[in-house]
Amino acid sequence: MAGKKDKGSSIELTTKQRRFADMILSGDAPSLVAAYREVYECKGDTPKQKKSQTNEASRLWHHPGVRRYADEWRAKAEANRVRREVGERERVRNRLWNEADSADKASDRINALRLLGQHAGMFTDKVEIKTDDVMSDAEVLAEIELALRNAVDVSVSSSTNEPSKAEVPQDFLDDDPDGYLM
Repeated sequence: MAGKKDKGSSIELTTKQRRFADMILSGDAPSLVAAYREVYECKGDTPKQKKSQTNEASRLWHHPGVRRYADEWRAKAEANRVRREVGERERVRNRLWNEADSADKASDRINALRLLGQHAGMFTDKVEIKTDDVMSDAEVLAEIELALRNAVDVSVSSSTNEPSKAEVPQDFLDDDPDGYLM
């Protein structure tokens, strides 16, 4: 074990490793193998050589240093995207304020103010959810069990004692049973 190099300890990437990762992350290469072939100038087209290049590209992409570099690159790209989005929102908000302050027509001012209000969340519907009425799982099961017992009791009592037509609600008599069959 003393002769083996610890792959996790290599912090610095070679120029080719960094270029390989950059090609993948920026989308300049359609695949890992294409990036590997371009960076390492692979010319072999035999099936054995292509398989070897595929294995090496995969191995390189899973290299701890390349993974760490890719994670840092993605974090920077996300931070840049968020910063750019915040800047654009601020510019739009400032333009809307300018429009609201200096518009010639009242409708333009109202429209700008409406958009600013929407951006601020002033015109959203708020839905209140009460948690007092939430039943526990045991309570739900007890309600279901009670409903099933009542249904069984009704079916047992109706089979032993046929109700007269007067006891049966009129809307049950009017229903067409074929309407319920699919």
